[in-house]
Amino acid sequence: MALDFMERIMIRQLRDKGYSIRRIAREFGINRKTVRRYLRHPDKENYSREKPYISKLDDYKEYLNSRFKDYPEITADKLYREIKDKGFVGSYRAVAYYAKEHRPEKEQQAFVRYETEPGEQAQVDWAEFGEIDYYGRKCKLYCFCFVLGYSRRHYIEFTTRMDIHTLIRCHQRAFEYFGGVPRKILYDNMKQVVILNPGDKDKIQYNQQFIDFANTYGFIPMACDVAQAHQKGKIEKVVGYVRTSFFCGEKFDTLDELNTKAIYWCKNTADTRIHGTTHERPIDRWPAEKESLQSLPDRKYDNRKVVHRLVQKDCYLNYEGNCYSVPWQYVRKTVVVKGDENQIQIFYDDKCIATHRLCKEKGRYIRNPEHYKGLRIIRDNRKEKYRQEFASFGDTGIRYFEAVLNSSISNPYHHLNIVAKLKDMYPVSEIEKALNVALRFKAFQSKTVVNIVRKQIPPYGINNIEKILTVSGFVDNFQQVEERPLEFYDWVTKEKTNG
Repeated sequence: MALDFMERIMIRQLRDKGYSIRRIAREFGINRKTVRRYLRHPDKENYSREKPYISKLDDYKEYLNSRFKDYPEITADKLYREIKDKGFVGSYRAVAYYAKEHRPEKEQQAFVRYETEPGEQAQVDWAEFGEIDYYGRKCKLYCFCFVLGYSRRHYIEFTTRMDIHTLIRCHQRAFEYFGGVPRKILYDNMKQVVILNPGDKDKIQYNQQFIDFANTYGFIPMACDVAQAHQKGKIEKVVGYVRTSFFCGEKFDTLDELNTKAIYWCKNTADTRIHGTTHERPIDRWPAEKESLQSLPDRKYDNRKVVHRLVQKDCYLNYEGNCYSVPWQYVRKTVVVKGDENQIQIFYDDKCIATHRLCKEKGRYIRNPEHYKGLRIIRDNRKEKYRQEFASFGDTGIRYFEAVLNSSISNPYHHLNIVAKLKDMYPVSEIEKALNVALRFKAFQSKTVVNIVRKQIPPYGINNIEKILTVSGFVDNFQQVEERPLEFYDWVTKEKTNG
């Protein structure tokens, strides 16, 4: 390391004052060897390289410069791989340093701040805020953010979904919160609003359901240019402000509690602070904006989710992870389900046949006893039927029957049916022995009993032979066989052996 003239003098002065070499080195942030060298030879000139430094990268600099010219954004890693294929044996660090020093500087973009007239425009966006325990399950937490362009008043609402129905409901509540509708609303190409944005404003494809909603409330949805988030800078600032000023450190137990606190924060904190751009409080600019907002429509947009469902034979249909009962007369018929955030209605031929409160949990059965009135109940007599079947195996059969029903195997009557049919092929005594073994080892599946019986006696054994011999006239049907002496069979086996 080279030191200038004044630094050399100071080193000598500190040494004369009694400073140690270690302390001087620490004061100047240099090595102790450097301090000793300047103390021994204070007038020695600084070291300078006599021969020019030759870098391994020199032969490739022209290529690198041409790549920078054609592709200013190209990465150092890609350049390193390219010149390595051409024979470069240096390190990646050398390429990275060279790229940092010689890459053309990116031209900085300048933007003109766009301010809107009262009631002219609002901006909307979604933001993710981690997870929430929602009715016993972990769900992602989202925040719907809505800001008016002139006054900077905003409405926020936390949700566990980002579908089109949730988006429309949040818009409706925002309009009711402000008491009016802006003429235009700007979006960042969210899929619930914009299906396709090819870059040409005349060819943007909007979600038809959202367009119907916009027509009902009288506003024009507008999409930002692709990858141009600065065009909705007002809402971007709101998202960051919500994170730091409200959500960070906030305690809540339920989603409803969180949204209640969010509205209170909007009114008492966000609306009353001095805005950094307008230098006015949003609540002070609000009267001018309020007068310019469009009135709410006379009819509210029907935002219910509409699906078709088949009513199962147990009089239930499935909707969003829960089962809801339907009058038994509509079993095996396709019905229309219309649901909002609070309730569902079930229609058949435009007639409402059932109404239920929407269950926010999952895997629940919501039953209305009125839906089963007049239904003839067919009693299941399988239990008594199989009890009588297994009584033929004595006490062992009854114990096996009850053990199977109390076990955790699926479809127990299927296994009981297979075991009961073994009587057609095997002796009852053998089956009873097999049931004893199954009980002892708690092996209640039918295949276990079948395998035990088969090991004791082959199928179609004693029982069937006895049945065949008892058939009238059966013995007379046997063919007559010529009787031969035993010596004949000895002769036959001897001939085959010799052959």
